[in-house]
Amino acid sequence: MRKLAIYIIIVFQILLIASLIRGVYESFQARERIERLERTRSELEQERAELGEKLKEVQSAEYLERVAREELHLAKPGEKVVIVPEEARTEKGRSDMEDNQTELPNWQKWWGVVSGKMY
Repeated sequence: MRKLAIYIIIVFQILLIASLIRGVYESFQARERIERLERTRSELEQERAELGEKLKEVQSAEYLERVAREELHLAKPGEKVVIVPEEARTEKGRSDMEDNQTELPNWQKWWGVVSGKMY
């Protein structure tokens, strides 16, 4: 009878310890979840603030004018809109690249500095 009581007490203690461990583990998980949700909340609040600033910018007259000029190619009364063809832009870029290619290499520039001859 005494051995049976000891076994019952041991089983009860094991169950109690298991329950305690499970409670601690669940508490730990809940704490982690709370921290994760708080981080998410702070990120969302920051995003909300950024979007609020963006909304103010988009609603401003300066933004509206810039979009009208750049994307819609509109002008104020008395102004003229000049559209540069894409071909002219690329030709200018090519001529700039050709000018850069005619430059002397660095070693020749340094040799000119050292020898006193400027190219």
